Amino acid sequence: MLPNAIMCAILLNGLVPYTRARHVHHKPLHKHVHRAEPPSPTFTSTIAGEAQPSDLQAFQGQVDDLTKYILSSIADIERRLRDLEKVLASLQGTPLTSSTTTDQALPSLDSTPVTSAYAQSTVSASVTTTTTPALPIATSYGNRTAYTFHPDAKDNVAVYYGQSAKTTAGGLAALCRNQNVDIVVLAFVNDFFSVNGYPTINFGPACDPPTDDQKATAPGLLHCPRLASQIKVCQHLGKPVLVSLGGYIANTSFTSNAQAKEFAGTLWNLFGAGNETTAIRPFGPDVVVDGFDIDNENHNTTFYNTFATALRTHMSQDKSKRYYITAAPQCPIPDESIPLQLMRQADFVWVQFYNNPSCNLNSTGFEASFKAWSKLLANGAGKHKPRLYIGGGAADPAGSGYVAGQELRRHTNLVKNLRVKNLGGMMLWDGSMGIQNVDKHGHGYLHYAKAAVQLKQSPFATTLPTSIRPRVSCDKLPTRPSNDMLRYIV
Repeated sequence: MLPNAIMCAILLNGLVPYTRARHVHHKPLHKHVHRAEPPSPTFTSTIAGEAQPSDLQAFQGQVDDLTKYILSSIADIERRLRDLEKVLASLQGTPLTSSTTTDQALPSLDSTPVTSAYAQSTVSASVTTTTTPALPIATSYGNRTAYTFHPDAKDNVAVYYGQSAKTTAGGLAALCRNQNVDIVVLAFVNDFFSVNGYPTINFGPACDPPTDDQKATAPGLLHCPRLASQIKVCQHLGKPVLVSLGGYIANTSFTSNAQAKEFAGTLWNLFGAGNETTAIRPFGPDVVVDGFDIDNENHNTTFYNTFATALRTHMSQDKSKRYYITAAPQCPIPDESIPLQLMRQADFVWVQFYNNPSCNLNSTGFEASFKAWSKLLANGAGKHKPRLYIGGGAADPAGSGYVAGQELRRHTNLVKNLRVKNLGGMMLWDGSMGIQNVDKHGHGYLHYAKAAVQLKQSPFATTLPTSIRPRVSCDKLPTRPSNDMLRYIV
């Protein structure tokens, strides 16, 4: 049985209702902050024992469910404690270090995410993990925590890197060291067939002009040793790094099945485990990315299924690690640029719920759109079951649909209440903006994003008043638990 103090912390925090790319982004939006309404006096008197029997009967079903929810919460915490014991046992002898993450931890339970080392209760016990060796990551408490990427988790955060005005040359490593980031996507390969049939790339300020070999063979490529070293940091931390293909302004069409297959081979040799073009690889011969993101936005889906199948064939030949194919469609259905068959065979699909007014994250159409996408990807997916991510902007300049950090949970709770089985987490455009988007409390946007997808939604968040709580003596406890208690709980 858990100590009474922890039980009280659960009750005081877990039952309170949570307050609530297109990759070219310029439109600022206003931020709206919502205040929670005070509890109704009627409910308070009911709990105090002054209500009529009919009132009590009206709440009987909720009280029964409340008991189940409390027991479920206790079981979740016990599982996390067991996971914590395993992590601590594996880190015996590892020295402590101060935090190097750029996002500060929030001091309250309702805004402090559980670190990714601890499995969320909604993650299947049979989840597959990457084979990339993982280094300990400095947490906000100063302890070193081993990180393992879980592709089947429901609370991953993926971020793009390279194309925003906030991008810095050393920003990729900073993103990967941030405990709230799980996947990084390099943007973009933006012209599939440039000089001599090789692509043109633009991954931001960490790349240098092409080498002599690249100039002679593929002048659209760049020499990126600084970025390569940061990719190694990310992968050593256990975080996948993908290369994105496309963007809003790009030349990404195929003219035949043969051309689509050929380009899959070109990518494999330039960024994957292929070795036919070693001298012109942008990241050098010893850096192999973890997959490719398909962000086609040219309204032409022809031969893309062939292209994705050819990529899968190349990936299957390398047994040393797991590779990923992801897709980034616009939220209106159907997407005009990425075929549904391709998305059903992807590992992750992060739908862009921004720059599309009818289904933006902050629109009335968001919930219905997400539900439709979930059903669309689940039906006919076959062996592959793609995880569906909520795509959003990480700052005002990302475009229409931006939601302020403190408001994210209200919108993600709409998705959690749908109880879809293929939720994967959240995608943000982009990571650099997320790091630098810090509110007046000093809390970064990436922190809010992770907390929004990570914390389990109470089934009473919109129906049960805050005054309804079991009769547990908590008079001597603070409104929120101390940092010591937080460490014990998470």
